[in-house]
Amino acid sequence: MRTTLDVEPISKRKTHDALGRRHPFAGPQPLGIEYEYTSNDRLVNDALHRHRTLPSHYLFKFQKLPNEDRFKRRLTLLSNEAPVRLIRPAGQKRTHIRPPLCYQNSQYTIDNLGLYTYPQRYDDLKHDLFASTVTASLELRARDHNVGYKPAHEMLTHELCPVDTLVLDDPFTIKLASGAVQADGYSPFGLEYEPELFRWFVLEADCGTENQKRSKKYPNRVSIEEKFDKWIDVLQHRRYKTQWGIFQLTILIAAPTRGRVESMMKTLRQKNSKYAKCFAFAVVPYFGLDWIVPPDVMNYLYDDPWVKVDGLLHLNRPYEKSGV
Repeated sequence: MRTTLDVEPISKRKTHDALGRRHPFAGPQPLGIEYEYTSNDRLVNDALHRHRTLPSHYLFKFQKLPNEDRFKRRLTLLSNEAPVRLIRPAGQKRTHIRPPLCYQNSQYTIDNLGLYTYPQRYDDLKHDLFASTVTASLELRARDHNVGYKPAHEMLTHELCPVDTLVLDDPFTIKLASGAVQADGYSPFGLEYEPELFRWFVLEADCGTENQKRSKKYPNRVSIEEKFDKWIDVLQHRRYKTQWGIFQLTILIAAPTRGRVESMMKTLRQKNSKYAKCFAFAVVPYFGLDWIVPPDVMNYLYDDPWVKVDGLLHLNRPYEKSGV
């Protein structure tokens, strides 16, 4: 599919004075410029729609251009020339991150391509990129094994999803008596090993900034223990089936260090809950205190087992029971 889009003249607010006269040293004003929006560009927009924020070398894996430098120039065009189809996260300007650049879909893209508009999230760039690179790595590696990836917005279109969920302001947040629980990134997401054979997951991307236990001094601060209690409530009362229409759920927790994972597993064991087996843990070392963008796709998150309190969870084995 190829469509040709006419580029509108740039705004006169910066290049013209109050009387509409052009400033003598204003930059060139493109008039009548055209660029082609290709099917390959659509692959990039769709990947960002599934994962929200991704660096350029991750996006390169989702499309078909063979040359990465040429692809990066294409990303620059899509983010600089009108109509702007990609934007760079504002948080990237306030961090040490430069290359590789990170991108999101612009509102123009979401509206004009008719994409599902996810509820607004206010995560910082580090937390946002953590969740996005984990889910993107799982999708890319699963695709190598002919396993499908079902994003959250497609779950809402499944015939088993309750109609009442579709009218909620935020269908991905589950309300509880003790508040509400919301996973990180665009989750829940599913892995489809065979037609209609799914395993469903939610992701918690832990950057190591939350306390393990509830604090009496700061009762309003979210702790790991509180998150466990909320997800155990969801599992115990099968709220994932009530709200999303799915029949099984596993909570994936990614943390920056092995020590952090061991501490969380210790806290989970102390709950003495039979639903502790529905939590699985993995180490993603790039998002610690001095964090960096992962240099490559994290294939090990799919190939290697995640750790549970009662054993291991293999995401590459379709018939292994991982949740309730």
